[in-house]
Amino acid sequence: MSNANSTFFVHEELFDISNLANACCYRCEFDEAHYGDALFTHHQIEYVSSLEHAVIKRKAEFLAGRYAAQQAIKKLGIEKTTVRVGQHRNPIWPAGLVGSITHTSTQAICAVAKNTDYQSIGIDLADPISLTTANDIKDHIIQQQEAEAFSKLPLTFEQSLTLAFSAKESLFKALYPQVEAYFEFHAAEIGEIEMKSRTFLIRLTQDLTNSLAKGTTFKGSFKMQSDRVFTSIFIVRD
Repeated sequence: MSNANSTFFVHEELFDISNLANACCYRCEFDEAHYGDALFTHHQIEYVSSLEHAVIKRKAEFLAGRYAAQQAIKKLGIEKTTVRVGQHRNPIWPAGLVGSITHTSTQAICAVAKNTDYQSIGIDLADPISLTTANDIKDHIIQQQEAEAFSKLPLTFEQSLTLAFSAKESLFKALYPQVEAYFEFHAAEIGEIEMKSRTFLIRLTQDLTNSLAKGTTFKGSFKMQSDRVFTSIFIVRD
């Protein structure tokens, strides 16, 4: 579906996440070359003060992320669509909603749901990590047992590391509302990956809060397209 109102947004669509009920995920592709500040007003999106001195790339990505959020929230039938910015640049969702936003330099995706259905959501879209970069950063992303597990998968090392990076980013986004602090990649490890169902299990390797203790396990899903990886973790409300 093309957006005729602006050449900035070149494509937009509902983004399917299999086996996910009572949630909406929306994706848009954008062209930074056609960005202008007036697009915020045009699409009724708040131009936050932190963007005043930001580069065009940052502004374009922020706008696209908030636009995807706006459209996803509307699809849920919610009128209030403004997603504010928290102290650590985390999204503050309208009352009654949980969600997550991710973007690259050319597309943005947002997933939202009612907080009566889900406790929190984390999604991440990661561009492919090159082999050189993968070798440089691997020790910061995964531990030896994870590397051994990945070596048994029908994936290249750089694909595996991109998947691990994205999965842990999704976990961070899903848990941040409870933890309200940053934690390292080694605070969790990926224990099992099912290529057929495109799912993974990820467990905490340390206590984060009283309710998020070491050993707590979460299930996520992933999609791989041209080495780009999309991961998601939806924590269902008890």
